[in-house]
Amino acid sequence: MKSSILIILIIFYQILFLNKSFGKEIEFDASDIEISNNQNLTVANNGTAKIKDDGIIIEGVKIEYLKDKSLIIVSKGKITKVDISLEIKSDTIRYQIKDEKINFENKVRIHDKKNNLIIFSDKINYDLNNQKILGEDNIKIIDEFENNYMVNSFEYSIKDKVIKFSNAKVSDRNKNTFELEIAYLDLIKKEILAKDIGLNFRISENSENEPRLKGRSLTSDQKNTTVKKGTFTFCKKREKCPPWEMSADEIRHDKEKKIIYYKDASLKIYDKKIFYFPRFFHPDPTVKRQTGFLIPRLQENSTTGLSLKLPYFMALAKNKDMTLSPRFFNDDKFLLQSEFRQKNKKSDHIADLSQFVSTDKSSKGHLFYNFKKNYESENFDDIELGLKLEQVTDDTYLKAFKIESPIINNTTNIVNSINLNLYNENQSINTNLNIYEDLSKTNNDRYEYVPNFSFSKIISDNYSFRSKGYYKNYNTNITEKVLINDLEFNSNPKYLNNGILNNKKLLIKNVNSEARNSNKFKNKDTSTLVPTFQTNYTYPLQKQTEEFNYTLTPKFTLNLSTPHTKDVHKNNAKINYNNIYDINRLGLDEINEGGVSITYGYEYTKTNRTNFNQKIKFGFANNLRFEENKDLPANTNLGDKVSDFVGLFEYNPNKNIKLDYNFSLKNNLVDQNYELFGFEYYLKNLTTKFEYLNENNSVSKTSYLKNETQYAFNERNSLIFETRENKEKNFTEYYNLIYQFQNDCLTAAIEFNKEYYSDQDLKPSENLFFKLSILPFGGFNTPNLK
Repeated sequence: MKSSILIILIIFYQILFLNKSFGKEIEFDASDIEISNNQNLTVANNGTAKIKDDGIIIEGVKIEYLKDKSLIIVSKGKITKVDISLEIKSDTIRYQIKDEKINFENKVRIHDKKNNLIIFSDKINYDLNNQKILGEDNIKIIDEFENNYMVNSFEYSIKDKVIKFSNAKVSDRNKNTFELEIAYLDLIKKEILAKDIGLNFRISENSENEPRLKGRSLTSDQKNTTVKKGTFTFCKKREKCPPWEMSADEIRHDKEKKIIYYKDASLKIYDKKIFYFPRFFHPDPTVKRQTGFLIPRLQENSTTGLSLKLPYFMALAKNKDMTLSPRFFNDDKFLLQSEFRQKNKKSDHIADLSQFVSTDKSSKGHLFYNFKKNYESENFDDIELGLKLEQVTDDTYLKAFKIESPIINNTTNIVNSINLNLYNENQSINTNLNIYEDLSKTNNDRYEYVPNFSFSKIISDNYSFRSKGYYKNYNTNITEKVLINDLEFNSNPKYLNNGILNNKKLLIKNVNSEARNSNKFKNKDTSTLVPTFQTNYTYPLQKQTEEFNYTLTPKFTLNLSTPHTKDVHKNNAKINYNNIYDINRLGLDEINEGGVSITYGYEYTKTNRTNFNQKIKFGFANNLRFEENKDLPANTNLGDKVSDFVGLFEYNPNKNIKLDYNFSLKNNLVDQNYELFGFEYYLKNLTTKFEYLNENNSVSKTSYLKNETQYAFNERNSLIFETRENKEKNFTEYYNLIYQFQNDCLTAAIEFNKEYYSDQDLKPSENLFFKLSILPFGGFNTPNLK
């Protein structure tokens, strides 16, 4: 019998021949119901069936009731247990009414609304009588805290509100993972109980470290995970024991504070106990910044003696933090250093200050502060405001106490400044007020005051304009007011008919100055307008083989300017192969290079055609002048009729050897004015670098030989040697010898260093240290063992 309208059929079945006490009332509600096979088969399409005795509602595309087998089969449907708010969906459902068991297969989804629990599986068995759900195959459980459990099998006791599962891999909302052999999820207490566990922390995709926590048993709820008889390490997994691990009777991970706490803990290095801590804690590996103590550090030098540094980090907010670093000495001395950092959307603040107090000496200290801020404007793409403050109470304080900070870049010359910079696509404006202090000079001559500005504009592809000015007061009574304007033309390169490449430059320089007691400018108002014309010719000659490109390029440059040159013969300038062809090769903005001069030379290169690696480069150049110009810097000999001969040589025969040599020969081709030699050698486990500088063409002659050599015995062990010898004064400035063992999470080193200097409070030092660094905690070193 069929009907196209809504039919509500209430069927009373009494199965008295099986069990008189067994009787079920089934209510069907469907748009299409069929009854056949002597009323033994009832089929409801796109409908529901209610079994009130069991508190069950059945929905499905097709519901079949087999009376003789006491069986309901549902296709693409779901069953709702009304009294406990439990909903189970599946492609196939078999409800054995007499046995009170329901089987679900294919795309099973359980939603326990009371306990905020979702379970996915391929196969589920629901025992209504015993109030248990059993599952197997491809099981995924999601609890109310967004923990994901991938398990082989589980048993859910609805009565006790406990889920038992085995061989589980659990991941939390932060992508940290657990490995649990046997575990219980208590839905009432909202905690996990497990044995033989492993917890893996997720730090980043690219990290080779694999921080993890293991233990005999685990209890985990929304706030804490507690492990008994556990170990923690940051090292990547390996067959043998990790380089370091922290073992404890109890380890508790506070999920809200993201801190790991230990009771009765021991630090093991390669399974050997090194330190014991009754109580210990540190941020978990997912934390980038958190309030707490950092690794203490022992320091010793010949000037200040032995000290203990005990830094404490404070995360004040998401965008600001502070580090307090008290330093305790072995006598009545104390130093406190503080560093404050704040980063806003368009501004940055960094402040670093310290105070040293002693019973027998006056207090000392420093204050450094950097501020940067960006502004928006309709007329400029970017506006930057910067402020820099640097103050010390003692000239050698920073060196003597080895004060370290990201904003301390120089311990001899300090700068106080304020600047405003404006930029857009074609122009920039920079204004600065700088005050320089040279701590090595006497009080009267150590300061230099320089308010200044600069402006540049790209007028077109070939024309640009630059302007700069400054007011300088230095050496107590010397003042200089200068304004410089440059208009520059640069033509497009053009090939001539004979293959020569030519381009032309024109620089028109306007210099205005007013000075007092100055050696650089006249002590009166002056103004000059000087044009300089330059034309450059190059003739690249090329030869190709299957493997290399060979290029020989003769070069010729003609410079024309007015005969007069401002007297700068005492200035230091450097002419080398890289700048000798420039129109402003002296790098002095206040002058032009007067007269007529010709620069000539050539450049040879050999380049691999496959990977474009340059194997050889050699360049040589010289400057000729029709008349001598004694006003040009004397150390360059550029004012002579024949200048110094400058050149460079670079040789890279393979990936193991790199050699470069820059030189400046006097015009007699015998005496050296300048030479810088560099050599790098890489051979499997050996790396060595040499640098030799011999500079005779400056006021302060400099000559040294420097070497850095590293030998790796294997991937973990290496020996490092560093030294620098002062050739001018004939003594060794320093040397360092370091033996280092390093892997992904631990670095141990024995370091010997010796420094030779004496400067007021500073003394020569000779130190021997043992250093140990443990990732991610940091490192410490022993006092001087020498």
